[in-house]
Amino acid sequence: MPTTETIIKNYTDFFAAGSKRPTDLKYGLEAEHFIVDRDSRQSIPYFGENGVLQLLNELKPHFTSEYWADGHLFGLINNEAELSLEPGSQLEISVAASADITELAFIYNKYHQIISTILAKRNQELLSEGYQPKTLVRDIPLLPKKRYTFMDQHFNKTGNYGINMMRGTASCQVVLDYTDEKDFINKYQCACLLAPLFAIISSNAPIFEAKPNDNPLIRTAIWRGVDPARCGIPPAAFDPDFSFRKYAEYIISQDAIFEAEADISKKSERKVSAVLSTKPKWSEEYLLYLSLVFPDVRLRQYIEIRVADSMPATQTFAYMALIKGLFLDMDSLNEWLTKFPRSINAITEAFDALMAKGLDAIVYGEPVTCLLNEMRELSLQQLSKKERTLLKEGIFLKERTLLKERAFLNERTPLKEKPF
Repeated sequence: MPTTETIIKNYTDFFAAGSKRPTDLKYGLEAEHFIVDRDSRQSIPYFGENGVLQLLNELKPHFTSEYWADGHLFGLINNEAELSLEPGSQLEISVAASADITELAFIYNKYHQIISTILAKRNQELLSEGYQPKTLVRDIPLLPKKRYTFMDQHFNKTGNYGINMMRGTASCQVVLDYTDEKDFINKYQCACLLAPLFAIISSNAPIFEAKPNDNPLIRTAIWRGVDPARCGIPPAAFDPDFSFRKYAEYIISQDAIFEAEADISKKSERKVSAVLSTKPKWSEEYLLYLSLVFPDVRLRQYIEIRVADSMPATQTFAYMALIKGLFLDMDSLNEWLTKFPRSINAITEAFDALMAKGLDAIVYGEPVTCLLNEMRELSLQQLSKKERTLLKEGIFLKERTLLKERAFLNERTPLKEKPF
């Protein structure tokens, strides 16, 4: 049976195998949405007439394969995109990676329109906001998937907001490649430093539990109350010897929550290291435990930036273009980031300041609006003409609304615009 060193090597070999040639670097998108009734804004459940399951069944002709678990349909896949469901029946649209953000936007909009056309016939819609607009999380059933039940039980012991995270949140996750371990470390640490800025420019959760929300980073606050061991910034992220190995050690130190054998999930009280010590070679369980940590920046065979709220398409692809532009020239990005203190404490303080004061906050010693403008200009220098247009027309307009509008309560009340 494998030793701890063997398990770590299996992970580090897997991470190394994700390395791409500099000419082959791509970007990916995972965008989550709520499916809601157009009039009431109530959440649409998985089961029932005009439910989410029925939607997936109607979408089958557009896809080539299906994802099933515990006897239920939970996803659809083709070579362009993948649909999957989050625990509270949030619908995620994942777009196949591309070097061209405009190509990603085209594919995303194609499937968004297909889905929206079906939903419109039911007086339903896809909603792109960071938090459920109307239905209380206690009234949202979990998907009929054993793994989610075990996660729900675990998070009830580790924090107060697991129920909110699983049933009430929706995010926009951006994926980028690395060329080797050194490039991974560089990009990973830069992404962690930028996470507070990415979070505030994507802030789009005007409602929390059917009431107006005044915390511009409510999803950050929720994640802090889920399971501190597997959320936030990994403890070793800024250690001098941070590496693939350090990330692997972070993975195997976690509680497993559940184990999977022969497609059957069972609750686990063991650490990941103990579970994998019974697996003689690389297996699906290794991949499983990579997805059971939820840091702000996550590693698989790519880097996944996870701090953004779900946003409408225009803002989503402005955000993607921003990230591409920043990470295209790592020398320029690192030079700009030299003024940022490189520590988890500094990042935590930046998040705290933004939660307290939003765009009026001082972050890393400077007004956050100044940093956002500098970040925007740095990115624009690297992008193609079409991608610069995406960025300029999206969330970085000089005059914009941070939280575009109050979600449906009694009426929609726009907030004041704030320039930066």
